[in-house]
Amino acid sequence: MQIGVSTLDTKIPPSALPRIKLGKSVRFLRSDVEAYVLENRIGGGKK
Repeated sequence: MQIGVSTLDTKIPPSALPRIKLGKSVRFLRSDVEAYVLENRIGGGKK
């Protein structure tokens, strides 16, 4: 995402989008990101 962890935490809490810390890096499972996006999208209708 190329943003700081503190910025991310203000926008999306860790409870809403789980993350994995690897050293100084923060990673996300693709399935978690996709689920979050689908649950939080606005408009477009469901197919």
